[in-house]
Amino acid sequence: NCVTRTLARKTTTNERTRAETQTANWQTAARAFALSLDARDKETEGHAERVVAYSVRLGQEMGLSKHDLISLELGARLHDIGKIAVPDHVLKKPARLTPKEWQKMRVHPAKGQEMVRNMGLPEASALVVGQHHERWDGGGYPLGLQQEEISLSARVFSVADTFDAITSDRVYRRGRPYQDALEELLKFSGSQFDPQVVEAFARIDPDEWEALRSKCPSESVKEQHAIAC
Repeated sequence: NCVTRTLARKTTTNERTRAETQTANWQTAARAFALSLDARDKETEGHAERVVAYSVRLGQEMGLSKHDLISLELGARLHDIGKIAVPDHVLKKPARLTPKEWQKMRVHPAKGQEMVRNMGLPEASALVVGQHHERWDGGGYPLGLQQEEISLSARVFSVADTFDAITSDRVYRRGRPYQDALEELLKFSGSQFDPQVVEAFARIDPDEWEALRSKCPSESVKEQHAIAC
């Protein structure tokens, strides 16, 4: 019995070590891909780091397990990986896209989901990538999924992603304050966003969101020092 228990403990320890190593390898690969996307699309530089931090915090508030939080982190970091398949003249176009160009842009979630699956990452991560432009009311793309047809992690990511889009600086505008973002999320709760996820977002102290944002600053600050958020 003692021998059996000892072997069982060793097996459990080895399995835990392998899982931790695999997770670390996934995270390293995801960071590398995210950096390559940042280098290509300066408009969203630093976006991946911020939206990872926001997604994980919101996922914690929603009660996601550690395993699900890791999958969410990976999916959030790689959510736009499918843009690798989008031509530069479309991705970087400063003017409104033509219908034909928009069709090319709309394929990036499905392309990204396929890439993440081919990388051997968790299926939950692939779903975040493939579903991050779906809407609670079914009006999103690429599949027009609605409500619980969309994975919970993807619904969490959608709120985090929109929060970052509203509060971050862009070439054509300054980022807006937390209160503006909250009002926007509440306005589209039940249409674009899962109401329960929006409620969870609103429960988190605004100072927490600001602290996360300051840990993952914009590109002008990021150039001055390494980020670990």
